[in-house]
Amino acid sequence: MTDSPVADRTTDKTADPLATPGVVLTTRQIMNLIPHRLPILMVDRIGLFAGIEECRFKRVVQPGDRLSLEVTMEKLGRRFGRGRGVASVDGEVCCEATISFIIPPEGVLG
Repeated sequence: MTDSPVADRTTDKTADPLATPGVVLTTRQIMNLIPHRLPILMVDRIGLFAGIEECRFKRVVQPGDRLSLEVTMEKLGRRFGRGRGVASVDGEVCCEATISFIIPPEGVLG
């Protein structure tokens, strides 16, 4: 057996932070697991979708395209929000939709 974290992860399931539901990882631990870096390293909290309306796909996004996402909040309360999102590549709209979401009380999602 080696001292490699990869070897430990494959032989000892308790060493794998993803093996236990509800485990919260530090930014450094996440960076050791995935190749992404800031500014798109992670989404650390998820609102719960309540609805997606008026969604239109207008252009195929290809690997290598730089996708820009702009969201304009139409309503934002303590527990509910709605925003209009537009995704584009090189100024050309790819998708647009109105997204409604629920903001759960702290601790509900783990």
